[in-house]
Amino acid sequence: KTFPDEVDHAITSVLTSCTALREFVLYAVDRCWTKLHIPVLINLEELTLEYVCLSPQSLPSTLRTAETVSLRWCNMLQEPGQSDDLEVWASALRQNSRIRHFDMENIGFEHQDPEGLDEFVEALSTRST
Repeated sequence: KTFPDEVDHAITSVLTSCTALREFVLYAVDRCWTKLHIPVLINLEELTLEYVCLSPQSLPSTLRTAETVSLRWCNMLQEPGQSDDLEVWASALRQNSRIRHFDMENIGFEHQDPEGLDEFVEALSTRST
């Protein structure tokens, strides 16, 4: 294991035990310093991530429940042949009736299926306000 892997495990462990958490902010020191998996946090209202690598299945539970999501300078990792993150995220956003604000800035997409990107943009653009 590398140091970032141990930190990722520790963060996930803490998040798993903090079921009443309402806000989670993580600013990584360096771009893609950490690959984060966020467990189900049903009380989470606000999520802010910067300089984090997001692997498939990183965010679906959060996108289903959070009111505010901010992703900046993150990298979306997608392994060839795996299901498309963006399709999963689009589905999660469609299920979230609480979301009020979604911000993405300088996001890198690797190996994304163009159809998944289209579905994600459609899910964002058809949100009722």
